[in-house]
Amino acid sequence: MSQDIGLLVHIGPLREESETLIKDVKRTTLLALLSPMPARQQSVSQSVPALHAADQSITPAGGEAICYTYNLKDFNSLAPANELTSLYPGLNEACQQPIDTQTLPQALEQAGLSQAVLTHLVIEQPEIALSLLQSFEQNALLEKLTHLWIRTSPLVLYDGMTTNDELSQWCEQHGFEVMAGHVDDPDFFLLGFTRSPLYSRLKDTQTQLATLNTQFNQLTAERDALKKQLNQATKASQQQVEESAEQIKTLRVDLEAQQAQAANLQEKLASSDEERDNYQRYFTNRKKQHEEAEKKLADAQQMLSEKDTTITRLSEQLAALQQSTERFEQLESKLESLFGEQRGYIQQTTSALGQHVTRSARQQRDEQALTHYLQHGQRPVSPHLAPGYAMALLEHYDNQHHDVVVIFGSQDTTELLAQSIINSRSDQPRLTQQNSQHQEAHNGVTLSHDDLPQTIVSVQHQKTASDELKKRLDNKQLSHAVNVVYAPWIECQANGQTALFYAAEATLQRLNQWLPENARILVIVGDTLATAGHSREIALPLLLQQLPTQQLDIILEGNHCPQERDLINRWEALLETRQRTAQWLKLANTYSLRLE
Repeated sequence: MSQDIGLLVHIGPLREESETLIKDVKRTTLLALLSPMPARQQSVSQSVPALHAADQSITPAGGEAICYTYNLKDFNSLAPANELTSLYPGLNEACQQPIDTQTLPQALEQAGLSQAVLTHLVIEQPEIALSLLQSFEQNALLEKLTHLWIRTSPLVLYDGMTTNDELSQWCEQHGFEVMAGHVDDPDFFLLGFTRSPLYSRLKDTQTQLATLNTQFNQLTAERDALKKQLNQATKASQQQVEESAEQIKTLRVDLEAQQAQAANLQEKLASSDEERDNYQRYFTNRKKQHEEAEKKLADAQQMLSEKDTTITRLSEQLAALQQSTERFEQLESKLESLFGEQRGYIQQTTSALGQHVTRSARQQRDEQALTHYLQHGQRPVSPHLAPGYAMALLEHYDNQHHDVVVIFGSQDTTELLAQSIINSRSDQPRLTQQNSQHQEAHNGVTLSHDDLPQTIVSVQHQKTASDELKKRLDNKQLSHAVNVVYAPWIECQANGQTALFYAAEATLQRLNQWLPENARILVIVGDTLATAGHSREIALPLLLQQLPTQQLDIILEGNHCPQERDLINRWEALLETRQRTAQWLKLANTYSLRLE
């Protein structure tokens, strides 16, 4: 909106006098009523060209305020009544309620009148009239105001209200003069003011005077600064003159000294030119020598590269020769071993008259030793046990003196070790010559469990196999050395894995209770599980659970099962986790491990 448009602002109740005043002025008007007055607002809007109604009442600071409502709306206020009730005895307060208010700039902006010029002001709220004027003055809203009407009284009608004399005094100080007029009600009237024409001139004069004072002070400061600079320049000029005279004297002395130095330098320069020529000739010769040296160095590097290639080729040949030598030595060692085995084979073949010529020397030797061990020229108890393995197992058992032997799923091994135990307790030596044909009657000794410092626990997973083994042991008089246990295969869990194994937990627990902590136990697991396609890897964690303190020699018969090819690595990892000391034993065609 253009700044040339004059604006009338009405604040407070719309009384009859102010309604008439607005209609006479006929300017763009902003109504900021404390309470709605529909009839009067409609009457004003019909005669005013541009009427705007504010949504909220206007106060000096805006924000929340308390509205005091009376039985007559013309007396609603933002402060409680004081002498008003004495003036109007029939006036009664209806209620009090909080309301939201706003400042005049906020109301103008909301109505789209922020660019209009406030020329006429009507204040119908005497309780805040002076505070409104003071706020408008501070915000420079009264600079173009020409007409002012304020509802006032010589009495303090509301708490905190300013009387008409105090208002008149303030208005006169700000260039307003009281307009002549008739006052209908001397106790509650609308007082009018006009702005004196001299007030604008006075303001302009004061502004100009203030500007001139600003400029005068600035000029004075500039003058003082220039004086100060002039004094400093004068002092500096005098000092420079004195310093220049002294410098001239010093420069003359320096010039004479430099002239003497120049003469001396001229002589040195002539000598230096001669030396420079000598150096140039020297460096020319050195450059030529350097180029020749670089050429020789390049030739030497080429020769060195060729020698490196030759050395690399010779190194490869030497490595191949060394590899060939090692292979030759290995072949020579194997050849000597084969020659030794051949000699042994020839010797064994010669001494074993009647044996088939295709039997290997090692098999013949092991079978012969096993035959001696079992006495009386007997054959091994089962043709399913390789003679070499059987002999090695017996030797291991004899050397270690185990307290107990636990066998899982191997009838042949059970019979072999039972026969060994029975033979070891008889009076006759275990190994006899091959031609021994008779036994003395006193060698046959019947033993009980109390007589056996070593015993065998043989675990079978089938009832028929268990009964068959008991019968075979009875027939061969070996049952006293063996405790046969029927334990079917079940799913066992250990070390985070589940697999089939013998249900021998109770048997092992009783064995742990019966044996001392440092007992030696030989555990043999036959290949029955492996033949059925199951891994025997779970045997180690189960034995560590049930026999945690005893020394264990664990033997798995047969070591060519595809499902057990990672068994060594897994057992070593488990033992490292448990921090158990162990070593692998060397028994042919087995996984054999000793746990300390």
